[in-house]
Amino acid sequence: MKKLLFLTGIILLLTSCYIQQATSILTSTYYDSKEDKTDYLYFPYGDIALPGKWVETTYNSSSRQQFFINQDSVSIAISFGPCNKVEFNADGNKKGFEFLEMFYNWSLNILLKYINY
Repeated sequence: MKKLLFLTGIILLLTSCYIQQATSILTSTYYDSKEDKTDYLYFPYGDIALPGKWVETTYNSSSRQQFFINQDSVSIAISFGPCNKVEFNADGNKKGFEFLEMFYNWSLNILLKYINY
């Protein structure tokens, strides 16, 4: 019985060390008709203002992308996260517009492979 209790204690100790602390995320989308802009908040990571009226559609949990659509049926995706968590930028040296260009080319290549272009 003591061995079982000891083994259970060790397992509980090891699993409690393994559990990572979760971060609570708060999201909000608000359209301001006076300024004709849509504010999207992804707290605590950031926020963005989109010109015009945009409506949330789907959310891709694996890429953490929130998709939006406007009245012209233009669809966009927004994701907040660290730049060094994207496979092409593991060393974190791409930032700002350079990161944006690399991300665009990277995602375009994935899309082209997906549709067998």
